Amino acid sequence: MSKLSDNKLNKLSSMSSQGGFWYITKQNLVFRDLCFIAKILEKWGDRNDENYQTFFDNHKELSEFGGFPPLTAHRATKNCEYIGLIRPSDKYSAQSLTPFYFSLKKLCAGDFNKLSQYPQIIDKQLERIFIDSNNKIPYTESFNICPFMFIFKILLLIGDITKSYKISTSEFKLFVATAQKWSDYFEVTESILRYRNDDDYRLKCDNNSNKVADVRYNILAQNHSQLDVTKNEIAIKEGQIKNIRRKVAEYELNDTIQSVEDMYSANSFSINETLQQIFYGAPGTGKSDTIFERTKDLPKEDVYRTTFHPDSDYASFVGSYKPKMNDRTVYGAQGPLRNSRGEEISEPKITYTFSPQAFTNAYIRAWRTDEPVFLIIEEINRGNCAQIFGDLFQLLDRDENGYSKYDIVPDSDLSDYIKGKLEDAAEKEGLTSHIKEGKILKLPNNLYIWATMNTSDQSLFPIDSAFKRRWEWKYIKIKKGIDKKTGAELDWKIKVGEDNSYDWWEFLKAINYKIDKMTSSADKQLGYFFCLADRNGEINIDTFVNKVAFYLWNDVFKDYAEDGSPLLKYKKNEEDKSESDLTFPDFFDQSGEIDKNVVKQFIEKVMKEDDMDKPAE
Repeated sequence: MSKLSDNKLNKLSSMSSQGGFWYITKQNLVFRDLCFIAKILEKWGDRNDENYQTFFDNHKELSEFGGFPPLTAHRATKNCEYIGLIRPSDKYSAQSLTPFYFSLKKLCAGDFNKLSQYPQIIDKQLERIFIDSNNKIPYTESFNICPFMFIFKILLLIGDITKSYKISTSEFKLFVATAQKWSDYFEVTESILRYRNDDDYRLKCDNNSNKVADVRYNILAQNHSQLDVTKNEIAIKEGQIKNIRRKVAEYELNDTIQSVEDMYSANSFSINETLQQIFYGAPGTGKSDTIFERTKDLPKEDVYRTTFHPDSDYASFVGSYKPKMNDRTVYGAQGPLRNSRGEEISEPKITYTFSPQAFTNAYIRAWRTDEPVFLIIEEINRGNCAQIFGDLFQLLDRDENGYSKYDIVPDSDLSDYIKGKLEDAAEKEGLTSHIKEGKILKLPNNLYIWATMNTSDQSLFPIDSAFKRRWEWKYIKIKKGIDKKTGAELDWKIKVGEDNSYDWWEFLKAINYKIDKMTSSADKQLGYFFCLADRNGEINIDTFVNKVAFYLWNDVFKDYAEDGSPLLKYKKNEEDKSESDLTFPDFFDQSGEIDKNVVKQFIEKVMKEDDMDKPAE
């Protein structure tokens, strides 16, 4: 067992302190920051009128470029090479920026702060990093390895043996970050295990620690969402072992990362975990806004929206032939007829053409680009999904690469339309001749189908379990609203007349507690954005009654409130000793104006707390 580990120790002992490990410059290694550094390089261009360091210093603190503390321009920019943002060069130039950088810039609209929304993109790029002794990085040894895939391999091997999928920082620096090729994983694994159990071996290895003191790939690994990296160890995050194992298996089977050039190509940004996702929750929780915030900076041609309703069907989702009025030249025996001015005479004529809808438009766009394309379905459960999706349902099964597992054959009308739109499409991974010709339908791995579902509408068209299984589900919890500009909590008030103002969040907590007691469910509760306040943060009385009260009486109290509930009682006049039943029309006086006194009584009853009826915090 000791032969491989002895060989590793000999390598460490003979290794120089420079170039014998996975080298990376001692500068900023935050992925987002490196993208901003590359943006500064792009801004600088190839100018000769200003020194790069001077230009860098004048721009690095600007929010447009990330806002950095003091950095050495050339050393900071060097790290952009290691993650594929720029190509190695003897002299920095905007010409060195890679297609990968520009594809990232387009995705984020130049604001790399938004990369936090795309952790899978960062993960994928880190996994494409390739160390090659010929790529102008100063290695004294012969390296040819994909470091992150190798890290995954070692963590899996160690974990499968010890049941703990982690290694110490010392083990990483001594054994993992000095590996030169993929097949070294046998040697590295044996060395780590021996290092843990053989005191003499550990001492001899630690005598070489000074040679690997400058290993910093563990710091770069902090950018990976599936790794948990601390000062003392690197581990696979809980729940990610299966995903890491799949990645390593695919790499070993396909050997897809073979050179430094793989780092530089534009990334297709497939995010398999969220290709199909339904955001669900109570009305007003911000489901649609969550999707909007994620997609608002994408080009308009990459975002398609539709809303399901009870009358939605396959034709309104996919497309169908529709009549269209066109002018048509009138012909006689001698050819086109002309008027007195010699102009050809035309007359309106009805023709039928295929009219594509949201699904077809998004499908075609996704096959014609490498950028992410979103098909957004609002209120998905308000339509009959089985009727609307039809045989498209089969396409929702995605494989590990994000493509549909199974294809379907479209009808001739849809097939002909797709053929006309894709026949000149550029070559793209997965785009076969059968797809281009419209003979089969298959979802590409850059087509995201995201939907919203209002839990208060579940009874309209229940979604069956087979359909549910093909989506990721993200619950949007009821919480206090946040000001997008300042990040501060909102403090909206319900304004009832000039003298009465009630805290909207306190009202929501109280009414939601009562709804939960009535319905034994959170489905009918109200979110913070159920209705919107004005610029002064006030919800006026008209909005409150016609939106909030109307919803409560129509969707909650009508079916769930107990007869004689104190909540649904009010005094018609202040001097009345007894209370009357409160119905929705009671909010209005004889002239149709809203009765402020009734609204005031209702709100105060809702917000009244006692030992038996106290809303949860």
